[in-house]
Amino acid sequence: MLLDLQVATRNKVNSKANYVSTYLRDLLLNYFGKKVVKFTPYKTWTKAVNEEIHKLQLRLQSQKYRLVFHFGHGNVSAEIDTYFICDNTARYIKQSFVVCRYNNDNGLLTEASSIAFFRTDYTVQEIKDKSEKLSELDKITRDLKFELSRFY
Repeated sequence: MLLDLQVATRNKVNSKANYVSTYLRDLLLNYFGKKVVKFTPYKTWTKAVNEEIHKLQLRLQSQKYRLVFHFGHGNVSAEIDTYFICDNTARYIKQSFVVCRYNNDNGLLTEASSIAFFRTDYTVQEIKDKSEKLSELDKITRDLKFELSRFY
C-alpha cells in the first residue's frame, strides 16, 4: 500500500511540477531584461513578480501543494511538494527544478530556464522491477569489490 501511495503521489507531484515550471517560465519571460530579484538581507522577488508568485502559491496551497523558492548565486530554483498519510505518518514527495537565472550584480533576469518535463506515468510494477534489479546489481558490485580486495 505504501508503494502504491508513493507512486500515485509522485505522479501527481511531477504533473504539478510540469504545470508550475511552464507557468513560471511564461510569467518570467514577461520580465526578461528587467529586475526580478531584489537584494535585501535575503534575496527575494521584486514586488511585481512577487505578487504573481504569491497568487500561484495560494492556488497551490488550496490544492495541498507547497511551492518554495531558493535564491542562489545568479539562479533561482523551486521545490514543489505535497504529502500523503500512511500508518499515521505524513510522507512528503517533492520535485525540484531551476526557474531562472539572473545577473547577481543587479537582479536583472537573464534567462528563464528551459522546461524538462518530469514523468507522470510511473507504475508500481516498474518501481518494484527496478528495485529488484538494483538489489541484484548491488550484490554483484559487493562480490566484485570483495574479489578485487583480494588482489590489491
